[in-house]
Amino acid sequence: MAGDGRTAMKQKRGVIYGAGVAVLVAMVAAWYFLLWSPQGHKLATLHSQQATYTSQATTLAAQLAQLRTEAKHMSSAKAQLSKQGQAVPSTPNIAQLILQVDSAAHASGFQFLGISPGIITAPTASGSTAAPKGSPNVIPISVKGSGTFFQVLDFMHRISGLPRVVVFNNIALSGSSSSGVGVSPTLNVTLSGNVFTTAPAPSATGGAG
Repeated sequence: MAGDGRTAMKQKRGVIYGAGVAVLVAMVAAWYFLLWSPQGHKLATLHSQQATYTSQATTLAAQLAQLRTEAKHMSSAKAQLSKQGQAVPSTPNIAQLILQVDSAAHASGFQFLGISPGIITAPTASGSTAAPKGSPNVIPISVKGSGTFFQVLDFMHRISGLPRVVVFNNIALSGSSSSGVGVSPTLNVTLSGNVFTTAPAPSATGGAG
């Protein structure tokens, strides 16, 4: 009888242990499916989103660097175009040229008397070579003034440094005077040359009419 009691007790304990294990397994399964699995899925989603955002940030940073580089190039190109526009303007702009020449004369001590501009003409061929396509048109000019030899040289040097391109191809000395011994004579000078513009030359029919 005592042996039967022990066996029954062991069976009862086995049932209780088995039930406990089953309950524990059920609790773990419930925890996994109800809590861990959704949170794990959310965590994986967050990691994926973080990788996407990191990739987008890298792409945007590269695009920003490219835009900054292009902006620098555009600024440089704009400055170059502005410089070219001053060197060869789109209009004759003789008034501005007179101011620039007068400023150069004042700085060198050269007595500037005035500019006589000619009519805009198309560029001419040089010998057997035709003028390059797209070459600017030409405005002949004659600059008159007076000064000492060194003043004339300084004046011409300053003219070469003007924003606008001025080319002198002939120098005429019409006379000279001296204030005394040891004093540099004053030279009366006529400088002939050209300035340039992209403004169209007047047509032959337009000039005749």
